[in-house]
Amino acid sequence: MVPFGGGVLLGVAAVWILPEMAEFFGWPAALAWTAAGFALLWFVDRYLHPVCPACSPGHEHDDCATRLHGFATPLLIAAGRLRADLSPDRILEFLLLNRDFPHAIRYCVDGIRHAIESIQRTGGRRPPDELAAVIGRLHAMLGYTNIAEILAGDTAAFLHSIREQSMRIHELIYRYYVHYSIQSALAI
Repeated sequence: MVPFGGGVLLGVAAVWILPEMAEFFGWPAALAWTAAGFALLWFVDRYLHPVCPACSPGHEHDDCATRLHGFATPLLIAAGRLRADLSPDRILEFLLLNRDFPHAIRYCVDGIRHAIESIQRTGGRRPPDELAAVIGRLHAMLGYTNIAEILAGDTAAFLHSIREQSMRIHELIYRYYVHYSIQSALAI
């Protein structure tokens, strides 16, 4: 559950907070402030008080069998995948478009798409057209674009679009699968 929570926080930061910071400061400053925040968190975690949420209060990081956990793991994976080219465009590409990294937006959208398809297969019905269309549109947007196209256009608008589509998916999943009233059952 903790890795999922960390992924959600990174996703919110990547598609909501970071674009708003970029609108205010510009992309280089926003990424610099983000890096400074991670550095401050690392400093506090390492030298002042452990910030590991999965650990008990008496956890000693020096004796921990999981040496690289928390926020360091995604950063180290990104560094390895990007061959230590940690330029802002490479980091953005990794966090948005990577299909293999569980904290990347594209990976999450692929997971949503497969989960909805699985639910529908086991339930014997096809997904509601509206939900399938929104998921398909976001999946195509992330699957058929590259970082150069994103950076050449309005990057903040692209990230806001991901956020808006994700919120729409959330609303539709809630409508069709959580808030399951008689009216919605008859409408399907």
